[in-house]
Amino acid sequence: MATPIYCLNKSTALTTANMSLMISAVNNLLPAFCSTWSVKQYICVAAPSNKPVGDATYCSFFDNSTSPGALAFHTESGNIPYGEVFVKTILSYNGVLLYSPDYSIPTVAQAFSHEIFEIIVNQNINVWWQQNNGILVPAEVCDPVQRNIIPVKVGNVIVGLSDYIFPAWNDPQSTKGPYNFLNTLSRPFQVAKGGYVISMKNGVISYVYGESITPYVKYRAQNLLSIFNSKYPEVAVVDAVAVAVVAEPVVEPVVEPVVEPVAVVEPVIVEPVVVEPFVEPVELVITIEPVVEPVVEPFVEPVAVVEPVVEPVVEPFVEPVAEPVAEPVVEPVVEPVVEPVVEPITVVEPVVVEPVVEPVVVEPLVEPVVEPLVEPNCRTS
Repeated sequence: MATPIYCLNKSTALTTANMSLMISAVNNLLPAFCSTWSVKQYICVAAPSNKPVGDATYCSFFDNSTSPGALAFHTESGNIPYGEVFVKTILSYNGVLLYSPDYSIPTVAQAFSHEIFEIIVNQNINVWWQQNNGILVPAEVCDPVQRNIIPVKVGNVIVGLSDYIFPAWNDPQSTKGPYNFLNTLSRPFQVAKGGYVISMKNGVISYVYGESITPYVKYRAQNLLSIFNSKYPEVAVVDAVAVAVVAEPVVEPVVEPVVEPVAVVEPVIVEPVVVEPFVEPVELVITIEPVVEPVVEPFVEPVAVVEPVVEPVVEPFVEPVAEPVAEPVVEPVVEPVVEPVVEPITVVEPVVVEPVVEPVVVEPLVEPVVEPLVEPNCRTS
C-alpha cells in the first residue's frame, strides 16, 4: 500500500477542485518517480485543512509566503517532513494556477509537484552528492531543471508539473543517460538554463544559476540557501549576487531544445497544447469536501470450499478375447513351363560316291619249302 502525503488547502486563492486536479496529475507520475528513485510508493491525498496529520508527511497551501521571497519550500520539524506552497505569492509574479505554455511563468502546480518530489528523495534535507572536484550538491531533484514543465492531461485540463533529474545525474562517472525525465540534459551535474543548484565547497555554501534564470527562481534559490544555512550554521554562506557572478560553476548550462518536449504519461495521454492567448482553465466542480476517509472493511479470511473427492470408477479389467488367426493360404507356385529349344535340323544332301575299281594283280602262289626236321644228338654223360 502506498504511503500517503496529506495535502491541506489553507489558501483562499485555491479552490478544492483545482487542488484535486493537481493531486490527480502528481499521482499519475508518482509510481514512475518512486520506481526511478528506488523508494517506497507514495500517494497524495486531499485532506481537510483542519485535519490533524500526526506524524505523517504533509504539504500545505497558504496564501502568502511565511519565508521572505519563498514561493514554496520543504523542510522538516520534529523529524516530520513537510512542504509549503504559497499561492498568492506565486500569482504575484504573474503566475497561474495550473499551466502556461510559456514555461517562464511560474505555476502553483509546478511548485507543488517540485516540493512533493523533493520531500520523497531528501526528506531530512541531509543528503549530498559529491562531484569529482569535491564540490557537494544537495539531493534536490527538481532544482537543476526548475523551468522544465511536464504537461499532464487530467480529463480536459492541462496541469503543468515539475521536471526532475534521474539517479544517473548524480553519478560523476555516468556516460549514459537519460539524466532527467524530459531527457534534455546530456551529462551528470548539468544544470538546465532555467535551473539552479546549491553547492558546498570547503565549508562554504553558495549557489549557481542557469543562464536564463528568472527572478522568482532566484527567490527560490535564496530561500533554499537560507534553509541550509539554518540547518548547517557552522558553514559560511556566500552572498547570492556575488556567487552568481564569481563562483566556480558547478556545470555548464545546457541549451534547451527549441521545441519543448511533451511527456506522454501512461495512462494519461499528453498531447501538445497550443493555447494563444492563454485562457485560464474552467474550474471543475468537484465536491471533495469534506473528505470521507475510506472505510476499511474488516478482512475476512476466505472460506475454503473443499469439493468432495470423487474416486474414479475403475472398470474391471476384461481380458481381451483373441481372435483366431487365419492361416495364410499359400498358393501353389506354378513353375513356368520352359519350352524345349529345338535346334534346327540341317538337311544334308546325300553324297553319291562312285566306287573306284582298282585293277587286281594276281601274284603266282609260291609254296613254302619245308625243311626236314633234324633231331638234336643228345649225349648222355
